[in-house]
Amino acid sequence: MSELIIDFAVGVTMWGIAMFLANRFTKDKEINKAKYYTILVIVITALITFNNTYVQPKFNEWRNTNNIDSEFEKTVAKMEPYATLRTTFPEDYNKIKDVIINSLKAKDTREQAYQKGRPILLNILMSKIKISSDEALTSLAKVFVDTANYFYSKGQADFAFDVIYNQKNMPRNWYDSLPKEFIDAEAAADKQILISAAQSEVYNKDTDKANKIFERIASELYAEHGDKVELIQTPLAHPDKKQEIAKITIDFYNKILKLPETDRGIVLRQLFAN
Repeated sequence: MSELIIDFAVGVTMWGIAMFLANRFTKDKEINKAKYYTILVIVITALITFNNTYVQPKFNEWRNTNNIDSEFEKTVAKMEPYATLRTTFPEDYNKIKDVIINSLKAKDTREQAYQKGRPILLNILMSKIKISSDEALTSLAKVFVDTANYFYSKGQADFAFDVIYNQKNMPRNWYDSLPKEFIDAEAAADKQILISAAQSEVYNKDTDKANKIFERIASELYAEHGDKVELIQTPLAHPDKKQEIAKITIDFYNKILKLPETDRGIVLRQLFAN
């Protein structure tokens, strides 16, 4: 309905301009009818051409941009963790917003635009790890392990490996293939990371203790997997060993998640920070 009103207003305006100019350059309309209507037709034709080749495209571009901004605020801005990011770290939020909106303006689909924003979101979250709570780190680690184990248990060891070590190698829409509970759990964990990081509290950091715990876990892994444990030190260098590496890494994180909360937080903070 609004488009019809705009088109009507544009038409009336063009007709008014054409009549004004025709009258302006025709002293006596009754005597010089041919001249009057010739000018009228020429001006109307010129205005229509100008409108179709310049004004209308510019207006459509502005309207599309405005609609994209509006849609973003109504949808993405209210989704987690974007909604929390917007209130806790607005500058970081604007970085993602710009990427997604520019992607949509470039005619990418909504899913493609979200995929372009995801690496930025992950980088932002990783930058907040050092100042996040033990509880938030635990939630994030659990989602991480559950996602990798989901693919591994389905016989998709390569996917499990890439989730852990090389998400850039995964299809753009891989995230959409996860069950909804995984997506919801990750959004909740991301929200925890952002909220706790925004509180600027000082959380436990004990490098010596973390290293001792790592050594103990490494001993357990060696007892279970033998020398194959060394593969996780350079995982990308062994593309033919993805199944073994994924399994050992999942076991590694599961052992961390079984630690007492304080120890778990110290270990995860150092692990994710590196």
